[in-house]
Amino acid sequence: MKTQKTILLICSILFVLISCKSSYTRIGDQNANYIPYYLKVYEADSLFIVGNYQKSYEILDSLFKKYEPVEIEGYYEYSNYVFSAVLSGKNKNLKKIAKKGYINNGDLNAIRVTILKKLDSINAVIGLNKKEIEKYKRFYNKNINWELREQIHQMSKEDQAIRHEDNIDMDKLGKLARIHEKMIVEIFNKYGYPSSKKIGFGEETLSAFFLHTDPEDYRVNYLLPKLKDYITKGYEAPSVYASVYDKWFFFNNKKYYYSPPKDHEVFKGAKLDSVRKSIGLPHLKYSDWRSDKFMQEILEYKKQNSN
Repeated sequence: MKTQKTILLICSILFVLISCKSSYTRIGDQNANYIPYYLKVYEADSLFIVGNYQKSYEILDSLFKKYEPVEIEGYYEYSNYVFSAVLSGKNKNLKKIAKKGYINNGDLNAIRVTILKKLDSINAVIGLNKKEIEKYKRFYNKNINWELREQIHQMSKEDQAIRHEDNIDMDKLGKLARIHEKMIVEIFNKYGYPSSKKIGFGEETLSAFFLHTDPEDYRVNYLLPKLKDYITKGYEAPSVYASVYDKWFFFNNKKYYYSPPKDHEVFKGAKLDSVRKSIGLPHLKYSDWRSDKFMQEILEYKKQNSN
C-alpha cells in the first residue's frame, strides 16, 4: 500500500512537471503563438516609460514564465525587465537574470535617457563586474552566425551601391532584386529566419530587401506567408510583416492596411487598432506617444545640463 502511494505521488509530481514544461513557449515551437507576447510587451513598455517599474516588472516576469524572451529591437523587453527589477527593488536572483541578458542578447540595452543616467548605479546593484560582462558577451558572440551576417551585409552593400548612383539603373536594380529573392529563399531554407539571436542586432537585416521583392508573385505567394509564420513563432517583430503587407496592399491600389497615413485610411479608430492587434502591433498612435516621451526626456536632460 505504501509502495502504491509512493508511485502515485511520483506520477503526480511528474505530471505537474511535464504540464508546466509543456505550457512554456519557446521561439520557433511548432505551435508557438507570440501575438499575445508582443501585446504584453507594449503594455509593459508603456508602464516602463512613465516610470511604473513595479508594474512593468510584474508583467514581464509573468510573461517570461510563459514565453522565451525575444528582445525586440527598439523595445528591448528583457533589458527593461532587468532595469525594472533594479528600480523596483526586486533584487532576488538579479545577477542570474542579468547574466542571461548578456549571454542571450549580447547586452542590456537602454534607449531612454532616464535609464542611461542611472546605468552606473544599476550595474552596481546587479553586481556584475566588467570582466564578467565581457565573458558573457563572448558567449553571445560565439553563438552568432558571422558568415550569415556578412552575407546579408554584402547584399546590403550591393543594393545601396546601385541606389546611390547619380542615375539609378532601374533594369540593373530589378535584376539585383531577383537575385536577392533567390538568396532570401536559400537563407530561409538553410538557416531559417535570420533573427537577432542568429545574427545579432544592427543594420544586417533582410527587412529592407523584403520591400524590394516582386509584389505580384514572390511577395504574396512566398514571402508574406513565410513572414507571418516567422512573426507568429517569435523570430521577428510584427512590424516587419506589416510593412511588407502594406507595400503589397498599396501596390494593388488598396492604399494601406496596418499603418495607413491620415490621408489614406482604410480603417479608422477602434477598427484599425483591432486589425493591428490581430497581428501583434500596438495601437496606431502608440509609436508617436512613445517618441514624444523620449523626446521630452532628451529635452529635459539638455535643459538640466545647460544650466
